[in-house]
Amino acid sequence: MPLSSLSEILLAFGFPLLALGAARRLTWARTVGPAALCYLGGILVANLPGVTPAPEALEPLAWGTVSLSIPLLLFSIDFPRWFRLARGALVAFGLAATASAAVPLILGMLLGSRIPHGPEVSGMLTGVYIGGTPNMAALAAAFGVPGDIFVSTNAADLLWSAVYLTLVMSLGPRWISRWFPRPPAPAPAEAGERWSPEGPARWRHRGLGLVLAGACAGMGALAFRLVPGDSAMAVAVLVTTTLASGCSLIRSVRLLPGTWSSGQYLLLAFCTAAGAMADMGRLAATGPAFLGYTAAVIGLTTVLQFLLMGLFRVDRDTAIITSVATIMSPPFVVPVADRLGNREVLLTGILSGLVGYAVGNYLGIGVTAALRWWGS
Repeated sequence: MPLSSLSEILLAFGFPLLALGAARRLTWARTVGPAALCYLGGILVANLPGVTPAPEALEPLAWGTVSLSIPLLLFSIDFPRWFRLARGALVAFGLAATASAAVPLILGMLLGSRIPHGPEVSGMLTGVYIGGTPNMAALAAAFGVPGDIFVSTNAADLLWSAVYLTLVMSLGPRWISRWFPRPPAPAPAEAGERWSPEGPARWRHRGLGLVLAGACAGMGALAFRLVPGDSAMAVAVLVTTTLASGCSLIRSVRLLPGTWSSGQYLLLAFCTAAGAMADMGRLAATGPAFLGYTAAVIGLTTVLQFLLMGLFRVDRDTAIITSVATIMSPPFVVPVADRLGNREVLLTGILSGLVGYAVGNYLGIGVTAALRWWGS
């Protein structure tokens, strides 16, 4: 049964209400978190027997909601305070990117011959686990990878990324707290500031926030149209983030009620739509090779990331948000920052993801070139 565009929209905006209600009433749902519930719920519904998702509605819905949610959530951040707290962000990103390149390189030397186009697949996984899906697509085009190889690698990545995100948002903060330093305490708020993400907000406040967010996202969309090539998505995210960050420097915008909760809701809609785009049937048809290889890459990359950041005494929240920014992509750092209860690390994650977009292609090409030389 093919889902209509209307059904997809109702699913994306209705399922978050169920997830929020479950998180309020059920301990296990609160542990997993609403964002992970929405992501898994989207995957489940889209992959039910006989159900065919409507991709013409899902992709614009996913990017539309996240384009609005990022500004709404950034509006309330005190960036001068963040810069005082984010001294280890660059070190954390460097360590995470090193792990994301080293693991595919080593596994490609050991196991790459067991899968078709092993060097190219290793380079694609390097790109996607430093930047995101745009890097994987750009590298596949650069390497001349056949379409079925790209589809299989992308589908395997979607599956294991869902597992990774669920573990990070449910068990991750509690388990990692045993081994990592606590994040620095937030600096005191300025006199007169009474911001609260749960504070009351009138509809006109929410409407004003949406208008401002729409203006930032609209400029990002314009940049996407104007910038040619594979860098368009990174530039669009950068423009949207920069404008929203600039708006947050205006005190009346930073204290505008309702922006945080509105952004959270739109983010849950994004998670639902993103999950519904994962076609598990397509992955099952490709056999276990891509599943196993991708599982080994993402699993060992995650372990090595946290080992390196632990050795360098990166604090817990910075370590988690940097790992998510590289393994996933900038949009997914928002629900994780919310799960951590630390909005100070939100920009750290977004900036790490943006830098990952920039360097992912270079390191992906480097890994593939090294593996081709190794196998020659």
